[in-house]
Amino acid sequence: MSLLTSGPEPEAHAREPRTVFTNGVFDLFHDGHANLLRRAAAEGDRLIVGVSSDASNFARKRPPLQPWSVRAARVAEHPSVDEVLETPWSIDLTRAFYLEHGIDVQVQGDAGSDFGVAEELGLLKVIGRTQGISTTQLIALIEHGHGELLDGGQLNEVRRVHFEGEDFVIKDGHRRVARDYPIDLPARRIRDEHRAIVAFRSRLPDPRVVTEPVWTDGEDVLILRSAPRHAGALVDDLRAGKWDRSLLAGLVRHVRTMHEVTRDDEELRRGFARNPGYQDIKLGVQCREATDDPDLRPLVLAHLERSLEVQRVLLHGDLAPKNILCFDDRVMLIDFEESGYGDPALDVGYLFAHLLLAGIAGDRQDETTALLNDLLAVYLERPWVDDPELTDRIGAYIGTFLVSRLDSAAPARTLPAAVRPRVRALSGQLLREPRSLWTSFRHRDEAVRRLVS
Repeated sequence: MSLLTSGPEPEAHAREPRTVFTNGVFDLFHDGHANLLRRAAAEGDRLIVGVSSDASNFARKRPPLQPWSVRAARVAEHPSVDEVLETPWSIDLTRAFYLEHGIDVQVQGDAGSDFGVAEELGLLKVIGRTQGISTTQLIALIEHGHGELLDGGQLNEVRRVHFEGEDFVIKDGHRRVARDYPIDLPARRIRDEHRAIVAFRSRLPDPRVVTEPVWTDGEDVLILRSAPRHAGALVDDLRAGKWDRSLLAGLVRHVRTMHEVTRDDEELRRGFARNPGYQDIKLGVQCREATDDPDLRPLVLAHLERSLEVQRVLLHGDLAPKNILCFDDRVMLIDFEESGYGDPALDVGYLFAHLLLAGIAGDRQDETTALLNDLLAVYLERPWVDDPELTDRIGAYIGTFLVSRLDSAAPARTLPAAVRPRVRALSGQLLREPRSLWTSFRHRDEAVRRLVS
C-alpha cells in the first residue's frame, strides 16, 4: 500500500480460465498420445479433446482399428482430460465450433493435418511429436506380430518382432486357460501388468531395471522393448552352474529399492492390493492351494493369514529366475502379471525359494544356504522398514513356495525325483521354524564384502 493513499489497493483483475483443445484419432492409444494430452493440459486450465468420428476417419484417412467408443474411453481415462467430444476430421472443424466451446488455444503434436480455422483464429500451437512410437509403427508391429516365438511364456504367447532396426516383444495373453498349467487366468492380468510396470518405472532411480512398455490395448496385448539379444534368463545360468554372487547381490539391492520406493504408498495400496493375478495366482494357486499335505497345509495357511496383515510395498510378485534377464553386468525384470501390494517377504521368499531349489537340484544345498544368508544381509544392510518379523516371514514363504513347487497346480517339473523328499522336509522345517535357515546377521558388512569380492 502506498503511503500517499488511505484506502486498500484495488484487487488485480482475475485471469479468465484458459480452455485448451486438441484433436486427433487416438487410435491404439500410446505414450505419444498420453504425452500430447499432458503437455496440452499444461497450456491452460481446462482440456477438451476432440476424438474424430469413425465416419470422418473413413472419409479422410483410413478406417480406425478401434471404434470411437473405445478410442474416446482411453482418452477420457487420462487424468489431464476434462471433456471428450466426438468431432469431425480437423479440416472440417468450423469457426462456430471454436466459439461454442470457448477455445483459447489448440495444441497439436505437428501440423500434418489441416488446422486452417485454428490458424486463422490465431489459436494453433504446435509442440512437436513424442519420439519413440507412433500409431503407424504400432499397426506395423501388430500386423507383423508373428515374429519369433520365445521360450517360457507358460501363461501367454510371447514373440520377439524386429521392426525398423529395433526388437520388440509382443505378449498376447488372450487365452483364459494357461498353456502349460491347468489354471484359470484372470482376464485383467495384462492391464494390471502394464500398470505395475509403469508404477515401478516412474519411481525407480534407475527404471532400466524394469522392462520398458511401449503399448497395451488394456485387455490382451502388451508390447515391450526387447532386452538385447545376448540377454539370458538367470535360470539358464543357474542350471549351468554359473552363480554370479555379485550379480545376485545387485539383484537383491534392486528388489530392496523397489520395495523402498513403493513403501506405505496409499495410492498404490488402493490400486494394486486386489489385483487378480496377485490374489488368484500368487496368493491362491501358489499359497492357499500350495499343498494338500495334512501336516503342511495348516502351517501354510497360518503363515499366510499373518502375512496378509502386512500391506507395505508394491511387489513384483513373480521373482523367479526365468523372469530375471542378465546382460552387460546388469539385470532387467520382466513378467509383472502377479504384481500386488502386500508383504515384502513374499518377493524375497519367492526368489530365495527358487535359488534354494536350484542349489538342491545341483547338489549344492549347503553352499546355497550360505549364499542366501549373505543375500538376506544385503537386503537388510540399509534398514528401511521397522518390521522385526520380516525375516521370519521370509523363511516361512521359502517353506511355502518349496512345497508349492511340489504339490500345487504349478509344480517344478524338472526337479529330480530323488531330491523331492528333501525339499518337502526342508519346507516343513521352515514353516515350523522360519529362522532355522538364518545364521546371525551381526556381521552383515562381512557378508556384503564376500558377495562383491
